[in-house]
Amino acid sequence: MAAIRTLVNVFGLLLGSQVVFVANGMATEQALQTLGLSLAARSLLRLDDSCKLPEQELVFVVNKNTLRYEGSALEKILEQKFDDPGRQELRDTVRSCFPDRSFFTVPLLGMPAFDESVRALRSHLVTRRKPLEMGGVFVGGRHLAGVMELVVAEVKKSQQVNVPSMNRYVIYEGFLMPLVQDLTDFAQSQLPELSDYDPALEDRSCKDPL
Repeated sequence: MAAIRTLVNVFGLLLGSQVVFVANGMATEQALQTLGLSLAARSLLRLDDSCKLPEQELVFVVNKNTLRYEGSALEKILEQKFDDPGRQELRDTVRSCFPDRSFFTVPLLGMPAFDESVRALRSHLVTRRKPLEMGGVFVGGRHLAGVMELVVAEVKKSQQVNVPSMNRYVIYEGFLMPLVQDLTDFAQSQLPELSDYDPALEDRSCKDPL
């Protein structure tokens, strides 16, 4: 289970434009620590100056909420100062990983504000969604599946994911190969069609009259 959870976290860090973190009941220190454990998967990613992780929005959701939170609740939690270096580093990490952050609450099913809260959350997620890009190329479904297979293979082999190799794969498979195929198809479409020819031409002697 731990290996599967690690892969899920790596997929989320590499392939998601939004990270939806769901806390149960209330926004607690334990919930923040759980989010921090998910971010620990970044240690498996090998980056260089030519590539970076996609910009992601953190959508922090308190599900089955029974408390009264303001929209700035997450920011107040992250702005807290502690003498404990671990708790302070956790907040600094969340802020640096997710410069764009949102906070939502969803009450218990059947409560008066339930439907409205779900609609607001869904509307936010749909409005803020964006296509995945790697290496400046939009990632389609087939290439996404290929990237996921590469991630699984690299984690199994070396417990690391070479992000530049992911970008090269997408650029090659998602841009260069389709471009070559388009150019090939165009060139073939421009070739003249022969409608008058001698099928036995190769068998004729050079001295034979045509």
